[in-house]
Amino acid sequence: MRLGVTSGLVREVSGRGLGIDELGVPLVEVYLDEVPALIGTSVDWSLVRDLGGLGVDFTVHAPTGTGKFSSIDLGRRSRLNARVMERVFQVASALNAEKIVIHGGSVEKSYHRAYLNTKRQLREISWMAEESGVGLVIENLFGPMVGVLPYELASLLDENLKVCLDTGHAFLTAMELGLSMDEFLLLAPYVDHAHVHDNNGARDEHLPPGRGLLGRDFIRKLLVAVNPSTAVLEVRNYGSPNEIIESLRHFKKVESTAR
Repeated sequence: MRLGVTSGLVREVSGRGLGIDELGVPLVEVYLDEVPALIGTSVDWSLVRDLGGLGVDFTVHAPTGTGKFSSIDLGRRSRLNARVMERVFQVASALNAEKIVIHGGSVEKSYHRAYLNTKRQLREISWMAEESGVGLVIENLFGPMVGVLPYELASLLDENLKVCLDTGHAFLTAMELGLSMDEFLLLAPYVDHAHVHDNNGARDEHLPPGRGLLGRDFIRKLLVAVNPSTAVLEVRNYGSPNEIIESLRHFKKVESTAR
């Protein structure tokens, strides 16, 4: 397992966190809700070139349904979703990114309609992944979204679409629905990527592992069990940069036991 960080932790990208040399990671996930490389359907190629100069490998997190620069909500049937994803694949290809992370759709009036809209649009996005050669993973979510339960998420997959296991989201779902965290191990054969963060079971706090109720050791065991090829420390709320370094140090140990 190669361990990286979300772009919000990279000073050269976000203006906060630590410098890429201080982080010492081989991988950065460009989070397009925070990095304005894609505004609407327009790509800022100058910014993309600057990102490429970081000298690391990349994954790309596609815009979410609440993105401030661009947005994708697969719960709604819209050609705009496909147009935005075409640009996301262009950005990913320019960065030689290994994979793109995408969310399932939001549920408004009808869960079944949102599920079908998500599944149908994922077919087209999966075809884009095949054509581009960039990997594609869908992230487990929480709340009124498609892709919350592990067996539900599994029903969306195909040969081009794997799973991003988000540890914090899994815990929120477990706490809300009375689900055992072991249920998420059903996804182990399909997990290719992971988002690593902690919370206290009520809000998506994106805390450093160990600052919430999941704890470092449990998250580590979960990562060993699902064995992703890559994982990203997706921490957004931290007290000091040292918490980032300590988290990276702890989870780099997983590399010796996972692929």
